[in-house]
Amino acid sequence: MKNLIFVSLIFFFISCKENPTNIDPTGTYELRGENIDGEIKGYSGEIKVKLIENKKIAINFYITKGHPSYNEGTFRDTLNYDHNRAVYQDKDPKTACTLTLDFSKEGVQIKENANYEYGSCWGNGVVAHGFFKKTSAKIPGNPELMEE
Repeated sequence: MKNLIFVSLIFFFISCKENPTNIDPTGTYELRGENIDGEIKGYSGEIKVKLIENKKIAINFYITKGHPSYNEGTFRDTLNYDHNRAVYQDKDPKTACTLTLDFSKEGVQIKENANYEYGSCWGNGVVAHGFFKKTSAKIPGNPELMEE
C-alpha cells in the first residue's frame, strides 16, 4: 500500500511540474510615468486583458513615450497564453518586433525585442518594456476588447 501511495504522489508532482496552472490574467495593468508640472515624463501605458479560453487571451495594449513627443504605440489581438506567458509578434518583417508578456498576480513584465536599425516597434523612440502593475482583476470595460 505504501508503494502505491508513493508512486501516486510521484506522478502527481511530475504532472504538476509539466503542466503548471496558468493564473487568470484578466484585468487592467498600468505603467505610470512621472507627472512633472502637468506633463507626463517617461513611459506610461495600459494593458487590458481578458482570458477567453484556457490558453488564449484577448489583449488591448497601449504605450506612450510621454513629454515632449508623446509618441505612442498600440495593438489589439488574441494571443496564445501558456505558462503565464503570451507573445505578440508584429506582422511587419522589417521591424521583427516581438513582445513577451510574463504575467504574475502582481502584474505583467514586458520585454521587447525588435530590429532597432529600422526604428522601433511603435514609433520614434517608443519602446515597450517594464513592469505594468495590475490595478484591477475585473473584466475590462472596453466592449471592443471583448469582441473576438
